[in-house]
Amino acid sequence: MEIDIKGAAKRNGITLTELAERLGVSRQSVHYYIEQGDKNPVAQLEKIADAIGCNVVDLFAGEPKDDFLAIVRDRGELFAFYKRENLKEYAETI
Repeated sequence: MEIDIKGAAKRNGITLTELAERLGVSRQSVHYYIEQGDKNPVAQLEKIADAIGCNVVDLFAGEPKDDFLAIVRDRGELFAFYKRENLKEYAETI
């Protein structure tokens, strides 16, 4: 599944300049986040989603037919799982 920060901002009526201002970063930094896509840390994606006014899951583009994504917040830390097996393994440790 692809991260679509630009599309999420547009759907919520936010320009990239406004997004940069809300994040307290330069517009170039926003373009870097866009280029990084799913390489952005989950914590960064959460900040971006908050600045846009949407949920982290709304940053993901496309139909999730064969894809799997689970985001877990546990004791203030965020974890992203892209395979069911990894989520199951994590769940067994808590």
